[in-house]
Amino acid sequence: MVTALYKRIVAEQGIPFKLALTPRETVGNELAQTVMGLPAKPFKNKEEIQKWLANDENW
Repeated sequence: MVTALYKRIVAEQGIPFKLALTPRETVGNELAQTVMGLPAKPFKNKEEIQKWLANDENW
């Protein structure tokens, strides 16, 4: 298999396939970067989370 790949690389003078992210990988990377830029609020327990979610000002 490796020999066949090397032969194709020589024959095509480059990698014989496209090196690119799939649309799903691209969206996943964009989402991860967006999430990393958001401020984080630490919660101590479930009740704090529920109270925060119930507050309309957070949305």
